[in-house]
Amino acid sequence: MVVMACSSRPLSVTLLQPPSVPPDAGTLAGLEFSLTAAWDGGRVNAPAQSLGRGFSLELPVGVPVDVEVDGVAPAAPPWRGEWHGTISSLGSSSELSVLMLPVGFISSFPTLSGLPSLSGASATPLDPGRVLILGGVVNGGIQQSAWIYDQNLVSFVPAAVPARPWAYHLALPLGDDEVLLAGGDGEGTSLELYFPGDGGKSAGSLSQPQWLPSGALLGAGRALLGCGRAPDGGLSSSIGVEGWPDGGSFPISCSGGQIVEGASGALVIVPAGVVLSIGLDGSETPFETPVTPRSGFGAAADGQGGVLVVGGFDDAGVVTRLVEDIESHSQASGQLDTPRADVTVVPFDGGYLVVGGVDETGKALATAQIISGSTLLSGGELALSQPRHFPAAAQIPGYRLTLIVSGQGTNGEPAGGLDLFAAP
Repeated sequence: MVVMACSSRPLSVTLLQPPSVPPDAGTLAGLEFSLTAAWDGGRVNAPAQSLGRGFSLELPVGVPVDVEVDGVAPAAPPWRGEWHGTISSLGSSSELSVLMLPVGFISSFPTLSGLPSLSGASATPLDPGRVLILGGVVNGGIQQSAWIYDQNLVSFVPAAVPARPWAYHLALPLGDDEVLLAGGDGEGTSLELYFPGDGGKSAGSLSQPQWLPSGALLGAGRALLGCGRAPDGGLSSSIGVEGWPDGGSFPISCSGGQIVEGASGALVIVPAGVVLSIGLDGSETPFETPVTPRSGFGAAADGQGGVLVVGGFDDAGVVTRLVEDIESHSQASGQLDTPRADVTVVPFDGGYLVVGGVDETGKALATAQIISGSTLLSGGELALSQPRHFPAAAQIPGYRLTLIVSGQGTNGEPAGGLDLFAAP
């Protein structure tokens, strides 16, 4: 992607969310604003610089608008603009910054301030435009810190301090900005209820330590937690699934597996090749369709009551390309372009983004891959700003954007910066 000089080429602009408009502001027609963006080797970087002159147009939210920008325009692909700014009153002229992101690509902000280079952090969606980044490892030290990414500001700001340090943990959103923290490195088995504005408090404990546990809500303030790895990163037959806050355990050995949201309850993907549906009443129902045995895979609910299972280590410890969409009575399969394990999978409307991980040589990957939701065909690989093993990624609420931070680099070093994927 390059910037080309030309005469008055159209630039497609889509405003992703409504602006903050006072009740008396009336129509948005004729508002003066300027486009801002910066390109460096095909990536968008901060700080933004002026792309073109100011201009006037009506601003329908979520609808592409062709805009003539004299003298400068990107050659390809389509670009999406995001609204940053407010209108003070009817008839006033407000400066509006429109961050341009290439649709279907990953844009990188390698020097965005406010967030240190991290490995083992979590990314949890909050309310529209905000994602909580919590914990992680910096220079060998486990962090007792948290940050909020605000898409309206395209920046990170500090959040309240958690009750203890966290890394390689689960951060499960409970609603109303409440997050349940569990497992990982740090201080053993304790659980924490965390609020970005107030900090955290004790919320019980797991029956044993778990590294990289997963979890899903069961409704009525309940959750399932578990399927993590042993503290040394290996698999343990004693690690299974636990209920919260009532306690109790299920007779399921699933270390190295995943727990994801189901159509009515939760789904437990067991490395031995079984998918279990856990109902709201705690009942267990195995899927008739098995999943290929493997561990260290990525997983995400498919929105149809099933689960997408991506990559991982097979029974021989070999990293696989396999992609499977498993439902109760059916199965579909596809292939990754590159074998991957220890990935993060983030759904978006029409597909999935598979982020980072390691390849068959154990090398941390500096790419992500798009997978079609309907066909499981590859949509191609996209470059990340840097290698990210065990990345933290989450869809930004209210936006067609996926945030990507944290991870282990090629030599295990913490990964910095921010990558943003603008879904097509």
